[in-house]
Amino acid sequence: MIPASPKISVIVPVYNAVTVLHRCVASILAQVYADFELLLIDDGSSDGSGDICDAYAAKLDKVKTFHQPNSGVSMARNKGLDEAAGEYICFVDADDWIDPNYLEAFFRYGPPARDCLSIINIEEHTPASVRKIYSLYDRFYTGTVDFSTAMNDIIFRLPAPFAKLFIRDVIESAGLRFYKGIHSGEDVLFILGYLRQTEAISYVSGSCYHYMRMSSGSLSAKINGFDSEYYCLERMKDDFGALLERYYVKEHYERYCGYAVYRTLRSIYMNEYGRGFQGRLSLLKKVYTRENVRLLRSHARLHPRRSNNIAVSLYKFRLWHLYDFYMVSFMRIKYSAAMPVSGPKPDAGQ
Repeated sequence: MIPASPKISVIVPVYNAVTVLHRCVASILAQVYADFELLLIDDGSSDGSGDICDAYAAKLDKVKTFHQPNSGVSMARNKGLDEAAGEYICFVDADDWIDPNYLEAFFRYGPPARDCLSIINIEEHTPASVRKIYSLYDRFYTGTVDFSTAMNDIIFRLPAPFAKLFIRDVIESAGLRFYKGIHSGEDVLFILGYLRQTEAISYVSGSCYHYMRMSSGSLSAKINGFDSEYYCLERMKDDFGALLERYYVKEHYERYCGYAVYRTLRSIYMNEYGRGFQGRLSLLKKVYTRENVRLLRSHARLHPRRSNNIAVSLYKFRLWHLYDFYMVSFMRIKYSAAMPVSGPKPDAGQ
């Protein structure tokens, strides 16, 4: 028998999900834990997914549908946060599904504390295989060493907002939202911002979130414009910096922020090439700090096949003309074609 408990808002961003949406919604409506609302955020679908959302909302009071022009998953999640009434927040993606006791599992030992982030088992499904990403047993992590250990699961394995229980008051008090225009790192920034408000991490066993990976591709491979990548870099350094004051998360800081420096520099030659040399030079100088150089070198050590050590050295010693000439020449040779105004293909090395 489940005790009286606060309501949970389950937020599902929906975009052209007509083939999988029924499975997702059915798994949520089948929850043993009944005190929840389901918010379906139709992000400008063109395949009839919005009509399916409306049909569920017309039949069930606990289901609410909101429509918006296509703005991306981050803005859809933000719409859900704006409309949520529950004390707790869960995110579920439209092509995923959850076990019947998924919500119940978070409350097995009573309502989670305000300063705690709860995470649950994740099972990854592909057309060819099934594997556990998280295979957890009940455990409560607090303190410097334990918190750092748990961060490894949260940040490195699958830094996504699903398979976690958030407290809405913490989100609102910290002014947390997903950032529009960032397609790599927006989930990490949201989670880091939340972790800055917490003192503990709780592992929850006995249920599972089923994550459907439809392809081997990833939005994280896409390089955005310089402003977006630079903003992501600065926010990530700020959030990790705050956590470094309390926990041993230096390895996480080095990996994520080093990669962010790498991406920011790479964006100059992929999306800002049309600025000309002087325009690119101003961006190179904007990124240049001793700390960013150190992070870039750390990234090069961790990923020697991805990074270009000659370019890293030229950048370190501020040999701007040589660095720019080298990068432009390197990319032209790599792709055996003249570099277009919009820049080369998105998997060029730095």
